[in-house]
Amino acid sequence: MTTLRLAIVGDGKMGRAIADLSRERSFVVTTVVGADDNAGARALTRDRLGDAEVVVEFTEPEAAPANIIAAARAGYPVVTGTTGWATRLDEVTRAVTTANGALVHAPNFSIGVNLFLAIAAAAGRVGAFALDVGSGVERAPGQKDHKLLAAFFEALRPPARGVRTLASC
Repeated sequence: MTTLRLAIVGDGKMGRAIADLSRERSFVVTTVVGADDNAGARALTRDRLGDAEVVVEFTEPEAAPANIIAAARAGYPVVTGTTGWATRLDEVTRAVTTANGALVHAPNFSIGVNLFLAIAAAAGRVGAFALDVGSGVERAPGQKDHKLLAAFFEALRPPARGVRTLASC
């Protein structure tokens, strides 16, 4: 079994915690890039990130979009937990997709919260009145709709490839 190699962007509290936990789990941290040497994401190059398999980004909302785009353009998949930059998510998604990159953006890493958000988003997209996990999807109070149930499950299906946000599940 090979050891996962991570490059960490962000040397604040979360970045340091991820680096420490990664080493405890026997992952290899190839580099930790801090804000002082990464103005405008200029440090996020193949030379600096080296043989990392994934970039973990935990910085500030003002820096995150440029960091994610630079890492994707350099050929690295990115996992980010930085919050506060959602207004630029479409721009970042387009850039990552154009770079044929991969992005996991989950500012709340709780599985339960993210599943709830994905289910709520899918129900909203199909116009469900209610979702009863035991008996189906309702178009109106007490009116089950099997076609709507099929549409709901289709709305939960992830896209074939590219960037997928949890809100678009």
